[in-house]
Amino acid sequence: MWFLWPLLVALAGCAAPLVGPVVSPLGMAVTAGATGGTWTMQDRGFEGAVSDNALAIAINDAWLQRDPAIFRKVSTGIVNGRVLLTGTVLYPATRDAAVEAARAVPGVVELIDEIEVRDDLDLGTMASDRWINTRLRAELTFTPEISAVNYSLDTVNGIVFILGVARDAAELERVDAIARATPGVRGVVVHVRLASEKAIAAQ
Repeated sequence: MWFLWPLLVALAGCAAPLVGPVVSPLGMAVTAGATGGTWTMQDRGFEGAVSDNALAIAINDAWLQRDPAIFRKVSTGIVNGRVLLTGTVLYPATRDAAVEAARAVPGVVELIDEIEVRDDLDLGTMASDRWINTRLRAELTFTPEISAVNYSLDTVNGIVFILGVARDAAELERVDAIARATPGVRGVVVHVRLASEKAIAAQ
């Protein structure tokens, strides 16, 4: 199976929801054309995915105007207006500025601050984090019982942060178990709602 990993990783990358840092409306438009099919498969639908992506652009723009260091150091995961901030910064003031600027952006339903104040991660740790993210995305994508497009993932210093909507409790348990079993993972932080909870909140 090891020789299939490059293919699985490539395909998994295509299935990943567009919720990370995006820097321009043009980039969003180009990517939207390429991933529209994936967006329609998400429980939030095409319009919801576009709204989340526009929110990511607005947050990144606010960070660039406030402090470019925030844009470089902090990442966003967004699902249904719920915004997860991850990353590492050197100073508490930088974290506070990132949270304040993101919270002020119209359309943010909930803001989850998981930014860590610490020294910069070394290159080996950052490479490991990227590999964990890629491998976990592939595992979720090729697990039939999981709708991987409904999840946003980020790994920081071996800790996996998961945001999204699970179709049911069994799916959420599978996602959590797969994340914890991924080599190199030191911990898992889950910010996932069940689809039934989302439906009640929308009423």
